[in-house]
Amino acid sequence: MTILITGATGTVSSAVLTSLGRTDDVRVLVRDASRAPEGVEVAVGDLDDPSSLDTAFKGVDTVWLLTAMGPQAPHAGMNAVWAARQAGVRHVVRMSAIGAAHDAPTRNGRLHAMSDAELAASGLGWTVIRPAFFMQNLFGSVAGATLYGGSARDGSA
Repeated sequence: MTILITGATGTVSSAVLTSLGRTDDVRVLVRDASRAPEGVEVAVGDLDDPSSLDTAFKGVDTVWLLTAMGPQAPHAGMNAVWAARQAGVRHVVRMSAIGAAHDAPTRNGRLHAMSDAELAASGLGWTVIRPAFFMQNLFGSVAGATLYGGSARDGSA
């Protein structure tokens, strides 16, 4: 079983890659091979360029799909789902966002909802993860002995 990791040079996908370990069953998709993690198979491609994805997705059973936040995210996700279907991928695990919905109050939430819906309608096996918080973001909220932006224990903040 081969697993393709997208966004492999970023914080979240790097952690996913670390949790999987370095095996012959893991392939990473990167735009720049010189930035690829060591010890895994590397495929060079870009989710914004569907013509670059055939080789990356070939022979893959499962895809970890993480797209960069922004207005291009649904386009990149759509390209990945298309490439996965063409390659016979069985399952896509997509990182979405908490509160993703077509009526979400943020553009990011609405864009994620579009990509979630497209994946669900793709005919592929799928899992959507909607994390609420990342511990590594906490470290950026510390200045000296002060933690900024902490959550209230009762959820009121």
